[in-house]
Amino acid sequence: MQMTGVRRQRSWWHLHKTVFFAIDCVLLGLAVQAAYYLSPRWMVGGEEAGQWMVSFGLPLAMALGLQLAGVQVNQSGFRRAETLTRVLAGSVAGMLGFVLVHAVVGYELVGRYILGFTLIQGVAFVLVSRWVIWKLAKKESRELFFLGSETAYGETVLRVKERRLPVRFVGQASWRVVNPVGGTASSGPEALKKWQRAGEFVVENPDALAPGDRQALLGCTAQGARIIDLGYFYESVFEMVHVDSLRASWFWSYEPADVRPVYFAFKRGVDVALSLLGLLVSAPAGALIALGIAIQDRGPVIYSQTRVGRRNQPFTIYKFRTMRIGAEENGPCWAEPNDDRVTVIGRFLRKTRLDELPQFWNILKGDMSFIGPRPERPEIIERIEAELPYYRFRHIVKPGLTGWAQVNYPYGASIEDTREKLAYDLFYIKYGSSIREMDITLRTIVAMVRGAR
Repeated sequence: MQMTGVRRQRSWWHLHKTVFFAIDCVLLGLAVQAAYYLSPRWMVGGEEAGQWMVSFGLPLAMALGLQLAGVQVNQSGFRRAETLTRVLAGSVAGMLGFVLVHAVVGYELVGRYILGFTLIQGVAFVLVSRWVIWKLAKKESRELFFLGSETAYGETVLRVKERRLPVRFVGQASWRVVNPVGGTASSGPEALKKWQRAGEFVVENPDALAPGDRQALLGCTAQGARIIDLGYFYESVFEMVHVDSLRASWFWSYEPADVRPVYFAFKRGVDVALSLLGLLVSAPAGALIALGIAIQDRGPVIYSQTRVGRRNQPFTIYKFRTMRIGAEENGPCWAEPNDDRVTVIGRFLRKTRLDELPQFWNILKGDMSFIGPRPERPEIIERIEAELPYYRFRHIVKPGLTGWAQVNYPYGASIEDTREKLAYDLFYIKYGSSIREMDITLRTIVAMVRGAR
């Protein structure tokens, strides 16, 4: 098929990293100059050489930190908490690096007023710049053509609308495999002719295409079009895995602790330090909670339950009891949003997540981590696996007190809810990083303050 006039879209989405780096250097340079202007004169007087080094070196170092933190703009939306986390982390990392180098090379320290004013103003400038770029990008919707089933197409369009993303599908076609007994050709090439001006095509399952359809797609790429696998589209735009597109090869030879040993060693160190701090700080609140539970129905304060952890190993999880005694006398089941088994104090503890304070002990022991997929009971896992055969892959990492699924999806008690959370959990396993974990932590704190479960 001859493709002509394919329009490869260029917009604010496609700004190169170097462009963001240049923008950040300019903004951070202005922040440094403003910091010198606002700082007390006696703090900066008589340091022309040092001021010159700080004025040029500090913005460069902070801009590099922002690059490492991935502070750009993407189609998943302007997430205020995540963007703030990345900007802060990148700015502080770059600033600390510069201060260390400046002390070794220049034999002097940078004034605390300069650093403080630069950090506050620089973070504000970068955040505003990303918000402006995001607003400009929203005016230039990406136009895509969907090649796949109507079910997958409808689900994808619905997600785009729910998130109000600047993405527009200009059409859809279901690929049909060529009839082996001299049948007619697939409908794919004809659909591509109709929508040949679309610069991007989302394909549900490229491996299932007929030879003629595959050649037609290759012809599109030769004319400048971009072909995107539906699974990659979900990961880059929705920041979740498309569960229905998963194949066994997705899971082969994947062991996070072996691939990123430094990251997981650092993660464990943070878990130990924060769990010790959490046990110490939460002790007074824990005593009051225990007293309230004991007064309410004179039952046990701590509730223990068997959950499945890393590598399918069972462990005992501890929580403050939020349900009445004998709540599961008819067998284990999911808790409903307005479950009548939950006590008055239990509702408050669940909304604020204070019922999970005893899990600091699980984290200290190494059964859990602060960030990771939520652990589930063995009996319920058996039911889930009948519908979601890849569910146990969550157990390749330690379960967590909070996680990417918890901050992106509300509490659910059905197979469909579990499918959605699995999509976020697998995305976290694949793309987990220290920056993302700081984002999850910040969003968890916001959820606790708001009382969201």
